[in-house]
Amino acid sequence: MNHFTLHHTTGRGLLLLLLLLLTPVTGKGQDVQVGAVTFKALKRDFAGTDMGYRKADISSGAAGGKALVIYLHGGSSCGTDNVTQMQEPGIDSIASYLHRQQIPAVMLVPQCSDRSRGWGGMAGNVKALLDFTVRTEGIDTTRIYIFGGSMGGTGTWKMLSTYPRYFAAGMPCAANPKGMSAESVATTPVYNVMGLDDKIMNEQVRAIAQDFITQLRALGDEAEYETVEGWTHETTCIQSYSAARLGWVFAHSRSQASGIGGTPACQEEPGAWHTLQGMRLERPASPGLYIHADRKVLVMP
Repeated sequence: MNHFTLHHTTGRGLLLLLLLLLTPVTGKGQDVQVGAVTFKALKRDFAGTDMGYRKADISSGAAGGKALVIYLHGGSSCGTDNVTQMQEPGIDSIASYLHRQQIPAVMLVPQCSDRSRGWGGMAGNVKALLDFTVRTEGIDTTRIYIFGGSMGGTGTWKMLSTYPRYFAAGMPCAANPKGMSAESVATTPVYNVMGLDDKIMNEQVRAIAQDFITQLRALGDEAEYETVEGWTHETTCIQSYSAARLGWVFAHSRSQASGIGGTPACQEEPGAWHTLQGMRLERPASPGLYIHADRKVLVMP
């Protein structure tokens, strides 16, 4: 930090000028620069709640539809200033990756105003923000991605559980999936990262997460579970967003047929069954995972 000594003879106007120059750029309405990416400050009512959020247009000059990327912050970034959430390093990692790879995208970073509600209590508001952005930004709806760490990671699990078949892929880090629907989450590829020195998402929570991943895989989901030696809760929230992991997430996109072998679901009668490879069946002849009524169903012996 630079320190200045003001002499008593300094004029009032000069003093005010210096104070303005030394004031950090933290105003609610000011842009925030994250690497080469500019995030604009916006606020709007979504599902009955005023929500401040940041929006960046990345590689906006590229041709074709844009991906939609949302990052949910951790509990310590809650508030209403629409600034604090931008201090989380994961935002820089994701935005910089999109910029380097020249992936046309809109990236959103909303701010949760009430820590007691958390993202779990604001799932409908977040969905309204996403739907609004899809309508107004020319989004490719087969490429909608969600990320988050700590409270934001648990919020990511909640969004995947509440809105199956909406996201192309998700990445919850240092997060607890307890109470989520495995059947719903299993419609979306997921990459979960946990730190082995995390005292918040401790051994008990990691066991819950690992069991949940096992359930997802049994349902046919493409689910990655990675634990990292020596990582604390904070380290996991900061360092999880590596180029390799981000590459895995952004390599995924949804089919227009919601996973049913390239045939639009609207062309099939509601009772139709399909294999995961898209073969139509009258009914399953053996136990396994099938598509029925536009969702994955596990048929037991």
